[in-house]
Amino acid sequence: MNKIESSVEEWLNKKDISTQKTYLIGITYFYDYYLEKHNITEPFQDLVDRREECSKLPLLEQRNVIEDELFYFIKWLNNKPTKRDPSKTISANSIRTFVAAIQSFFKSKKVIVSFGDIDNLPASNLREENDNKHQWTTDDVRAFVEAGESHRDRALILCAFQSGLAVAELCSLNYDHVRWELERGIQPLMIKMVRGKEDMPFRTFFGADATTALKEYLKPRLSTIKPEDPLFDIERDHGTDRITTYAIEARFSKIAQKLDFLRQKNGAYNAARPHSLRSAFKTLLTGTISDDLVKYLMGHSLGVERHYLKKSDSDLRNDYVKLIEPKLSVYTTSEKVKAGFVPGSPITELTETNIKLKNELAQLRADIPKMIEFTLDGALGRISELTLRIEKMEKDQMDDVELSEHSESDLRWKLYDELHPPRNMP
Repeated sequence: MNKIESSVEEWLNKKDISTQKTYLIGITYFYDYYLEKHNITEPFQDLVDRREECSKLPLLEQRNVIEDELFYFIKWLNNKPTKRDPSKTISANSIRTFVAAIQSFFKSKKVIVSFGDIDNLPASNLREENDNKHQWTTDDVRAFVEAGESHRDRALILCAFQSGLAVAELCSLNYDHVRWELERGIQPLMIKMVRGKEDMPFRTFFGADATTALKEYLKPRLSTIKPEDPLFDIERDHGTDRITTYAIEARFSKIAQKLDFLRQKNGAYNAARPHSLRSAFKTLLTGTISDDLVKYLMGHSLGVERHYLKKSDSDLRNDYVKLIEPKLSVYTTSEKVKAGFVPGSPITELTETNIKLKNELAQLRADIPKMIEFTLDGALGRISELTLRIEKMEKDQMDDVELSEHSESDLRWKLYDELHPPRNMP
């Protein structure tokens, strides 16, 4: 591909690193297509010129120049082998992303390109994704972490899961994002970012599990790492090159093949995509804490509910420690680490058992008044029932005594009559 046009390069440079790399792949395909079909090396300028010429035609003769060209671009992409692996063809979702990249460029130039006017745009694989979406539990995350092959694998999984960050945001992190708190042993680690898609400043956290894994991963680099270095690197480059979303997805897919509950079959959708951990963050918290707090930590726009923007770092950290981290804990929590708990140690296990027993005892003590009340109510009811029965029995007995007395008197008179029959009168 020849050098891209300056206007396209300027537009790309305004995107985050991950989006740049994704869009550049689509733009590269478009340049190849345009050169092959039209023998033109500046397709975007050519399309602008053609559209301007078309707008001068009578209304009924005008065409959707850009949409028409994208129709043939999609047709050209169908069954096209990928540049990375010629044995695979470009997926429907990738085609949609490449077309969206071109649409985004023209939108930046105030030119509207409608997907609705592109008849052969392939359907999204969203239904397939939803059908195969894995509902993560913390036990599943633990199994996924332990199937990882390196400290970087484990750090990536736990940092994604406990922060709710998008994979592109994980890739964009520099050491400077965590340096101050990491070097002072503060946890959970606060991450301050601006979400590019919504231009939304937000804060989130790496919990105790993620922080521990991150420290292990960074240990060999701490003597040389600089604030501007990528937090997650391509390991073979020793911290000089930033990891990509594709690399993370490939790693997660490989790890998933070791686990029956995540293993892909017949090339099916990867249930362990990095985004699925962001979804798990949302799913495990929704309904248990404020939806606005979840949205804020994920970098979503809050509309009128913007008070989380004004919360102090200390208050927000306390919310995470008390309300969120316990629900996302895979091994431990910041509170337990602060108390000296080390996951797996006998002292920790005994201490946790002791805490559990104390909690059960406290619950029993709280339930005792209810149990006493229930028992007293039951006893009083039983006493009342027995009293009524006794009274009835005493009444029945009195009736029997009276009946018996009447019967005995009648019997005596009958015997007397038999023994003293009346005499005949003269």
